[in-house]
Amino acid sequence: MIDLHCHLLPYVDDGANDLEEAIELLSLEAKQGVTEICLTPHLRKGIFETPDEKIRAQYERIRPIAESKGLKLHLSREYHWDELTRERLEDGDVIPMGQNVLLTEFSARYSVVELLQAVKMVRTFGYVPLIAHVERYPLTTEALMRELREMGAYIQVNADAVLGYDGRYVKKLAWSLLKEGLADVIASDAHSTGARPPRMRECREQIRKKLGEPQAERLLSENPGTILNESPGERRYGRQIP
Repeated sequence: MIDLHCHLLPYVDDGANDLEEAIELLSLEAKQGVTEICLTPHLRKGIFETPDEKIRAQYERIRPIAESKGLKLHLSREYHWDELTRERLEDGDVIPMGQNVLLTEFSARYSVVELLQAVKMVRTFGYVPLIAHVERYPLTTEALMRELREMGAYIQVNADAVLGYDGRYVKKLAWSLLKEGLADVIASDAHSTGARPPRMRECREQIRKKLGEPQAERLLSENPGTILNESPGERRYGRQIP
């Protein structure tokens, strides 16, 4: 499996508190069958503004440790849609997944119009938005997810939502998206060894039981691998995520 969204990097956001916890989280991922991880520290104006240089330094610090556990690491960020992210896009100062994918997060206050405008802007700058944990947003509907995917966005759902750790309503919404084929990636969004550990193996087993092994492979391995290693390009013209 490949985990595209997690906060295992220490000292940079609200994820791993220290190097010891980061190492334990890496061990948990490896034990569950994860072989590649994209570390995605938050970028959010006024809350998480750790400079990229510090993030890269911490990444290089833990990369050899991850490799010793059989894990291949990648680095990107979780970009909250705000003024700071827009400035970074305009300056070309972002760290994409693979060649051109940006993990993009929205707050609950955004309207459908604002969300559509944001996706259009990210695409205008040449990036493919991977919209983080869509099951959390009050505006999420199957129709909206179809429209976003037609615009070239990819949709990410959290493993904890699939498993019910985020509540009954969120679980129901997550499964409705999965059953309709409207999710492209499942990721852990892990933050800690306590309340928010990676639960990728348990999630994969549930997907396999309810939707079949091909869907589990698509959501947890094939599509994340395409994003990190093969560049999905534009949905309408280039190589599409299945």
